[in-house]
Amino acid sequence: MAKFHPDYMITMKDFVKEHSDLLRKQTQDVAIPVPLEDRHILFSMLQYLKTAKTRF
Repeated sequence: MAKFHPDYMITMKDFVKEHSDLLRKQTQDVAIPVPLEDRHILFSMLQYLKTAKTRF
């Protein structure tokens, strides 16, 4: 099972740090239609933003 699923709550530990080499990695094309796993990740990210908005 993937880390991100509809009930997963993203926290600060999930964010990539500024000095990470991952940020300099070349991107890949997005598959259309979006795979289910990617939709779960995007939904988790959206939930994080909604939660963060209510905190500040």
